[in-house]
Amino acid sequence: MLTFLRKIRKSLIQSGSARKYFLYAIGEIALVVIGILIALSINNWNDIKKQHRTDIEFLNNLKDEMILDTMAMSFQIKSYNDLNKNTSIALTLIDTSEVLNEAETKLISKAIAQAEYLLPVKKASIETE
Repeated sequence: MLTFLRKIRKSLIQSGSARKYFLYAIGEIALVVIGILIALSINNWNDIKKQHRTDIEFLNNLKDEMILDTMAMSFQIKSYNDLNKNTSIALTLIDTSEVLNEAETKLISKAIAQAEYLLPVKKASIETE
């Protein structure tokens, strides 16, 4: 293509037609500008595709993290529900029983251990001086 344009340019210069050469020069400049604009468009399109891939990857990672967080929260909810149930039973046993059997004592111990693990414990209520 360049050799073709070069031949046209040489023939116009040799023929001495300044007007035709001027029109040819404007056409060649227009082709270069169009080529640059096409290259910029392709580059922008590639940048948009890269950004889209990055966005998709970010959203997939966010989805995975949300799934893990949901699983962790489900486990925490189950743990708090178990604690609530065991604490209610333990409080009922403490209020109604004068003497506790071994199973009841274990249940109360389990409720205290769960509470200690899941809730911040006020040391003043546990320690006696």
